[in-house]
Amino acid sequence: LLYQDQGLFDKAEPILKAGLAGAQKSLGESSPKTLAIMNNLAMLYESQGVFKLSEPLYNKTIILNEKTFGDNHQNTIASVNNLAYLFLIQERYDEAEKLFDKAFKIWKKELGINHQYTLKGLNNLARVYHKQDKLEQAEKMFDQALKLRKANLGESHPDVVRSMIDLAALYLSQHEQTKALKLATEAVELSEKVLGDKHPYTFEALNNLADIHENSGKLNLALSVRQ
Repeated sequence: LLYQDQGLFDKAEPILKAGLAGAQKSLGESSPKTLAIMNNLAMLYESQGVFKLSEPLYNKTIILNEKTFGDNHQNTIASVNNLAYLFLIQERYDEAEKLFDKAFKIWKKELGINHQYTLKGLNNLARVYHKQDKLEQAEKMFDQALKLRKANLGESHPDVVRSMIDLAALYLSQHEQTKALKLATEAVELSEKVLGDKHPYTFEALNNLADIHENSGKLNLALSVRQ
């Protein structure tokens, strides 16, 4: 998990695979620990772009969690949220919206609006709306998620970085160049400080910043950031 959080996926993969095999053998396929490792391995495959391995593993995790804990259990909903995110990056937006909406509503009811999971659901649902060009609705949700994440998780939490990246990208879609540039620059600085220069969030924040420079006609700056 430490390697995974650092974005060092090649180091994380063999350990997770060995952990899953060991857990299945010693604890059983439906053990909470086994299911947690299975979910983490699916997330790792997703991060590596190996979707053909990630999606069936997510589906298997959801089915076993539903069987073991129930449809609305936090473990089940976490896996539903993860599958929704996989759909999002595959541009299967209608499928992603349906699952994100389910996760957000259950988390809000069970945990309250200020909980980290609920705010993750809120931000993720806003990301789908952005992709669907529901920009006004997405902006309100991104803004709410960012403010509540700062208030409840702290100014330097990785989830705050996530919200900053997403809101900056939305501003760019709205042609709000000044607001986008300011927030994107802050997101790069915070991500490098909190997560390091090799983390996927840092790469995404840099790409965001390059997009903004490119859209502003500052091609030399854009090239420098991309390099």
